[in-house]
Amino acid sequence: MTEIVTLTNGELALDLAPALGGAIAGFRVGDVPILRETTPEMLASGDATLTSSFPLVPVSGRIDRGRFAFCGEEHRLVPNFGDSPHYLHGIGWRSAWDVGVRGGSAATLVLDHDPAGDGAGLWPYRMRAELTYALETTSLVMTLAVENRDARPMPCGLGFHPYFPRRPGATLRFRATSVWIADEREIPVRREAPTGDFDFSAPREVETAALDNAFSGFGGEAQIVYPDRRLALAVTADALFGHCVVFVPPGKDFFCVEPVSHMPDAINRMPEVKDHGLRILAPNERLVASARIAVERLP
Repeated sequence: MTEIVTLTNGELALDLAPALGGAIAGFRVGDVPILRETTPEMLASGDATLTSSFPLVPVSGRIDRGRFAFCGEEHRLVPNFGDSPHYLHGIGWRSAWDVGVRGGSAATLVLDHDPAGDGAGLWPYRMRAELTYALETTSLVMTLAVENRDARPMPCGLGFHPYFPRRPGATLRFRATSVWIADEREIPVRREAPTGDFDFSAPREVETAALDNAFSGFGGEAQIVYPDRRLALAVTADALFGHCVVFVPPGKDFFCVEPVSHMPDAINRMPEVKDHGLRILAPNERLVASARIAVERLP
């Protein structure tokens, strides 16, 4: 059975499943879910994509066929998402995290990765990740830190993948400067201005959308309003998160608004896309960034 770590602060409660990808298993204000609820059956599945949220580290999005070249080395990663030929979202969501420091309203999870042996196919660099969840009075703050413990430079990106309940009348608003359009392989091939179906600069009902796209030039804030529950959420992110993935799958009871640091397949796009967003960490260098979900009760 998956161990659950519960944090509380006033009306807010957070359930964590460290062994299941460092995931969130539930986030509530009073008895109202803020993120998609994770049922016992979902937890038992061992699939982090069925939880409430999980971390994206040390990359987010797809790497085309799991292949990339960096600093004169060719790397091939093991595809890690069902029948997809691609490598998705790094190693954090597929790993068991250890519980480090833990208090009543905050906990830090730790993941050490050694690329020796089969580990190279998961990620070819030695690294440590730390994931802190902290409940403030009206907010959840999520902080990811990665340290390159390899002797070589390491490409690195961060992100969060929260699942929000899809409810009647729910609206989403955020600003971006462009949107990436993917081909039939689900790899981005061109970008456009975020107009028409991609325009969320004014509040828009989630039910009017059906997309799975990465946006660049993310303004660092997204607003979600649930009129039926009299709740407003503000998803804010540090400047590192200059990109955002919005996933609204047809017929599902959730949608995702994912603050991320780079575009999908950025590791293969660095020569051609100046604002790809991926960072290069020197040995012993550390990258840290936070995102927040603030909860407001509406009158």
